[in-house]
Amino acid sequence: MLARKLSKFMDNIHKPWTFVFGNHDAEHGASKEELSQILMESNLCLFENGSSSLPGVGNYCLEVSNSTNPWQLCFLDSGVDRMDWIDGEHRWGYQTILPEQIEMVSRSVMESPNRSTVIFFHIPIPQVSKFSKEEVQGEWHENVCCANVDFGFFDSMVEIQAVKGMFFGHDHVNDFSIEQEGILLAYGRCSGHYNYTMPEFVKGVRIIDLTPNGKIETFVLLEEASL
Repeated sequence: MLARKLSKFMDNIHKPWTFVFGNHDAEHGASKEELSQILMESNLCLFENGSSSLPGVGNYCLEVSNSTNPWQLCFLDSGVDRMDWIDGEHRWGYQTILPEQIEMVSRSVMESPNRSTVIFFHIPIPQVSKFSKEEVQGEWHENVCCANVDFGFFDSMVEIQAVKGMFFGHDHVNDFSIEQEGILLAYGRCSGHYNYTMPEFVKGVRIIDLTPNGKIETFVLLEEASL
């Protein structure tokens, strides 16, 4: 199984690591619970299933210790798709961060307000679809595929003030970023070998450096640049 191969590979490079689930991960015969158990066979995997009272699998926060400014990394399961009742009709769309998850992150951040926080999830929040291509930095080649409804996740994090960044994926040929109300909103870069992209959109990764002064420095590294 590919999940077990990944677990062994990550042990071989001797680096602590973790992940968030995407909307397609449990479509191929294994549940998220089963996949997480396999991936956590890695001795360096920091993933946690999180509370069973929360929607999805993998809602948790980790602290990265630093003598001057500790960082908190929060990870959320943004779910799959959903039907919502909108304007008198059922409409298909994607799930988003739900009220129970918002409460979990808010509580964790407010317990230690001196920590700067970044949040990782898969499906972008609705605010990302409201920008224009002229406002953002990076590449934007497909529509932002997000939820039809908004439970106030972004607004809640703005109010807390300790949240510095939100990182997501889902849309394979977007990698743009924008800072909004003190929070950096940024796509990753399409990686891997079993997903759609475009010939001119080279695979890569987003590098994120959380600095001791509470700032985020980030850039996209292309696969061809590392060869």
